[in-house]
Amino acid sequence: DEQIDSQLLNGQVDLNPKCFLEQVTAPSLVCLSTKERSNLLEEVAELVTNAEATADACLKLSGLLNEKCLDHITTCSDADAQELRSAVFQAVDILLRDAFQKYPNTPMLVINPFLVRMGLLKSEDKKFHAPFDIRPMVVTLGHACQQAYFPTFTRRLVRSVVAKESKVWNNKSIQLRPQLLQILYL
Repeated sequence: DEQIDSQLLNGQVDLNPKCFLEQVTAPSLVCLSTKERSNLLEEVAELVTNAEATADACLKLSGLLNEKCLDHITTCSDADAQELRSAVFQAVDILLRDAFQKYPNTPMLVINPFLVRMGLLKSEDKKFHAPFDIRPMVVTLGHACQQAYFPTFTRRLVRSVVAKESKVWNNKSIQLRPQLLQILYL
């Protein structure tokens, strides 16, 4: 990580689309220009093979959000955190837009794995346990639901899932639930 940090300071990090998800860090994503990020993520989207892989990629990216990014879905008071949020949201937008285009008649194929990994839908894998802190995923989902590429019908289905009582809405994420519901009702 010291080598990557040093490379970041010198602008030398070269993220490879084939191993982007293994290589990406918050600093490496932020140091790219908007155009570089867009071009890179377009290549990554071509390599993502299915809807489940898209969900995994989006969740990996949402995991880059730091504590300062997670207090509110729509705003961020810290400038550096806002820059990170914008970079993560741009990346997620590219991947989800591509996935919804690949599955125009079955958009729930795209969003179901996302909801399963958040613990809002039951997993078929009995060994799977939702992460304790789902705030990064909630913030990312809240952003995605507001975008034009996100199908209205799918937004309504997500709303019904989020509205159900669930133990995943723990002390850390409880304040984000009403914010997400408000977005989903718009």
